Amino acid sequence: MNHLIGGITPLVAHYGLLIVFFGVIFEGTAMILITGFLCYLGVLPIKEALIVATIGAVIGDQLWYLGGKFYADKLLNKFPKLKEQSKKALNLIAKKADIIAVTARFIYSGGIIFPLMLGASNYPHKKYLILDLIGDTIWASIGITLGYFLGNRIENAFGKIERVEQLIFIVIVIIIIVKFLKNILNKHHTSN
Repeated sequence: MNHLIGGITPLVAHYGLLIVFFGVIFEGTAMILITGFLCYLGVLPIKEALIVATIGAVIGDQLWYLGGKFYADKLLNKFPKLKEQSKKALNLIAKKADIIAVTARFIYSGGIIFPLMLGASNYPHKKYLILDLIGDTIWASIGITLGYFLGNRIENAFGKIERVEQLIFIVIVIIIIVKFLKNILNKHHTSN
């Protein structure tokens, strides 16, 4: 473990939390699990990672919200798949906007479409910010915890992770698994 930490600590010390911040903005699911895994290894500090992940998620969601508020028509016309999803999202928002504001990151492909549609539907921004902060804090806490326990399970199954190559391999496997599961959910979602 010392070899691993000694090899990547300087890199993580400079860029790790910044990578977490931008990672949750652009790819939340895989990034939050990887963050928890790196916390388990002792490479990232868990408290700071939780704070940074939450702030990054809230900022990302707010950007989508503002994009929806000011540019929904242009965005939806550029992305036909998103436009199709927006119709279903608006129906749900009309019925359960507050719940969706809190749980959007927990819903498959909801991290983009729901903030965008909440903005487009003129949902109150202050209310959304507060509910989004609550939801993203819960999401980051659960995701980092899952990643942390995933790290424990990986080490129980395969032994101590002592080389950077092992760490990189495991991170790639996590990303592939998340993408695979998202594709399965997407196929299931579109067939219904």
